[in-house]
Amino acid sequence: PILWVMNALIVRGSLADAQQLAGRTDVAAVRGNRLHAMPVATAQGSADFCSPDAPNNPICWNIRAIGAERVWADLGVRGRGIVLANIDTGVAINHPSLAGSYRGNRGGGFYSDDYSWYDPQGRLLNPADIQGHGTHTMGTMVATPEQGAPYQFGVAPGARWIAAQGCEENNCSDADLMQSAQWMLAPTKIDGSDPRPDLRPHIISNSWASEETSDWYAPYTAAWRAAGIFPVFAAGNAIGPADACGSIASPGDAADVVAVGATSIDGQLASYSLLGPTSDGRMKPDFSAPGSSVFSTLPPENRRYGVLSGTSMAAPHVAATVALLWEANPSLIGDYDATYALLRETADQVEDTRCGGTPGGQNNAYGHGRLNAYAAVARARVDVPWLDLVGTLPPVAGGDTLPLVLNVDTARLPGPGVYQARVLLYGADLTRPLDSIPLTVRVASSASDTVITGQVREQGTGAPLQAQVALARDGTRGLPITTERDGRFTLTVATGVAYQLTATALGYLPQTYPVDSQSSRLDLQLSRDQPILIAPTTPITAALDFAETTELLVPIENRGTRPLHYQLTIPSNQFQVTRSDLPGGPQYAWIDLPADAARLPADEDGFTAPIPLGFTFPFYSFTITDVVLTGDGMLAVDSPFVYSGPTSNCMPDEWLPFYVIAPLRADLDLSSGGQARYGLVDGRFVLSYENVPLQYGQASETFTFQVILAPDGRIVFQYKQLAALPTRASVGIQRTPTTLQQIGCGPTTPVSNGLAIELSPQPDSTLWMSSDRQRGVVAPGERGEVPVRLAWMRPAPGLAYLEGQLLLTTNDVRNPSASVNIRMNTRAAPYEQRLLIVGR
Repeated sequence: PILWVMNALIVRGSLADAQQLAGRTDVAAVRGNRLHAMPVATAQGSADFCSPDAPNNPICWNIRAIGAERVWADLGVRGRGIVLANIDTGVAINHPSLAGSYRGNRGGGFYSDDYSWYDPQGRLLNPADIQGHGTHTMGTMVATPEQGAPYQFGVAPGARWIAAQGCEENNCSDADLMQSAQWMLAPTKIDGSDPRPDLRPHIISNSWASEETSDWYAPYTAAWRAAGIFPVFAAGNAIGPADACGSIASPGDAADVVAVGATSIDGQLASYSLLGPTSDGRMKPDFSAPGSSVFSTLPPENRRYGVLSGTSMAAPHVAATVALLWEANPSLIGDYDATYALLRETADQVEDTRCGGTPGGQNNAYGHGRLNAYAAVARARVDVPWLDLVGTLPPVAGGDTLPLVLNVDTARLPGPGVYQARVLLYGADLTRPLDSIPLTVRVASSASDTVITGQVREQGTGAPLQAQVALARDGTRGLPITTERDGRFTLTVATGVAYQLTATALGYLPQTYPVDSQSSRLDLQLSRDQPILIAPTTPITAALDFAETTELLVPIENRGTRPLHYQLTIPSNQFQVTRSDLPGGPQYAWIDLPADAARLPADEDGFTAPIPLGFTFPFYSFTITDVVLTGDGMLAVDSPFVYSGPTSNCMPDEWLPFYVIAPLRADLDLSSGGQARYGLVDGRFVLSYENVPLQYGQASETFTFQVILAPDGRIVFQYKQLAALPTRASVGIQRTPTTLQQIGCGPTTPVSNGLAIELSPQPDSTLWMSSDRQRGVVAPGERGEVPVRLAWMRPAPGLAYLEGQLLLTTNDVRNPSASVNIRMNTRAAPYEQRLLIVGR
């Protein structure tokens, strides 16, 4: 076979033949036909796997996770007019959820596989799939519910599909993958004749990856891009531990394709999803999407439906979302850059800098963030509800004409004015510009019209909310207008006409209100369409006798409209934290250093040589005699020889591998003003930062605070005068990136003028506090309980109780993490024996 894309031949022969070819001057390279392993399908058919978070909900969790069902219902977009393709193990054409959307389906039970199916081996003349992987990925893209099995898991159920079997039962060969890629550029008849570039697909999903980093597939992806095809690849799955940075697989690591990582039902990155950066330092993957336990189609002889996990399952979500975008706005068809920008700008960002990344931007774990199909389509959609095409257009032969009948409904407009639209006409050739028919409508005003003013606010808080409002009647959809930033809007209605006013905003439930000419003022409220975590804000206390264990049930509640997913961790708290603004806390008592106290160098990112404390200080399981002081609000045990200021706003921070005590870690600048002084006062080591500004802040906005170390291991932070906290600020202690206690981070860190915070050593909370639950789901409007087991531990000297934390990480965007304090009062043992060992 000839590979005209890269001017190559597929040759079958011996090793001697290959060596002879390699020696020819007219042969640039000889490459073996390598095999790439495919994941094995695991069939599970219960509907429980469709919606484990909401039993009996036929809209599967992955669809709800990206908001595709809202794209169908609210925006009326399903991928119509777009052709999706996959290069995979094939597709089972006899599956009822897939047969109807096959491009080769001619209706009435008749099929033509020309231009819609390709087997490079030439053995299968009709679409088929022995393995199941390709049927599963295609189902995620385009499946429609079959009668008696109402599961909805196809992202773009209005799109059509074609396929190439680039992979066999358990592997993919280079030759088959290259021939499949070439066929996609110009599909042929089943016998390989009469190639038709105009019948190429719009989007190709590739749920396979190479075990090596290589650009061997680059000529094909470049050709796809040149032809207006949108290429999507799986990021790749780890065979062993997946936390290796730079493990992203090829071809997904290429700059001209989209690579997709996999997330679980709780929105967290799957453990097997490979990580960036690429070998040349670029960030990858591009996006992340549902990939773990995804419910989709399998060949009917293999239980019809099943659950698979992998980045293979994630890639089709992005491919099908592009189909939704291209139906919603046909001017995007073939425009990779504009489409990518929409996906990037609307993705739900997730901070994860384990392998590098930009705060608030892309990282090498989630990419630009989790796929948000609804936000992307809502932004891309060209909404002209007042203009309808009457009937459907049949095919038009060359040279023929066809009348185009349009219906204009001014009742769907927000008031008098001039409105413009374009009717876009496009065919199968993606490289040709779209034909455009401009249309202008002028709506005159009337003296009897009624002007309505109003404002949209968030329900519960009353905060002004920028939204979209639209007038309609008789169940139709009107042209939305965007309110002012404070939610205010103005509309005009005709006298004697009853309207419905619908208000919508991303992340909120839509609301509809009756409106007529008697209305003059409308104040609207929208509720958030998201989970809302309610957790205890006061400590939960238990008293234990010697050797006793007990179980606490920590109550949590979901007052939102979406399932609340949470992960539970118990941090290693080896210090008890008390505050002067709470009962039982320390007293605020600022310590003035003597006038001759030593000073830190006036350097923006400076640090000192090790300085003797004057006593032995116990910190975690070590004893310390010397500390290093930094110019940006920290004490460290080791010299930060590569340290250049704060790089993130929160702990843990992998750039702090040394022991750190941070009363206020921020980008302070001693070279611009103020001073940092230190010394021994009444047997305690004191470090004070006095009137120090930020590096990029106003000189008048300064910070005065101090940290005190006592010989018994207690640490006190005191805050005398604080300007507004910057985004990159944190308070806490860190032994390693996995052993730390953070008190706060960012501008909402709970510190203020006249506050003292004391950290007192206590037994590690993970020694006496545990839970057998790692994650869970709370349905909307429901309550849940998190079990926590406590075990008696010997009381710490000088402490009335031991305190630990239950940390809940959730998908509540307004409260992504919550900490519940658990206090254990432990009574002393009946008696204690002390063993005295005397040696020589």
